[in-house]
Amino acid sequence: MSYRSRDRVPVGVSGEVGRGTVGTAAPAGRLSPLVRASAVGYLILGVIVGAVAFSLAPWGLLLLVFAFVAVLVAFFLHLMAEGLATIEEDAS
Repeated sequence: MSYRSRDRVPVGVSGEVGRGTVGTAAPAGRLSPLVRASAVGYLILGVIVGAVAFSLAPWGLLLLVFAFVAVLVAFFLHLMAEGLATIEEDAS
């Protein structure tokens, strides 16, 4: 890593905005509400597919696999939304 003389700051990194700084601007929008809405959508999809699977029993029970996958995706999206909300609330 090369350094400028005098201040021992890596080249390309400075404290001034617009002069090679990295990561100074926060993202404009918030992503966590969108991910949270997707999680709710997948949860609703899983419940609907589960209801259809039980109504079409016994062969419709194979649809339970898709219902469980949809609920699992909803769970992971919820976790991701919580993590994004934590990152977005961070002031630094």
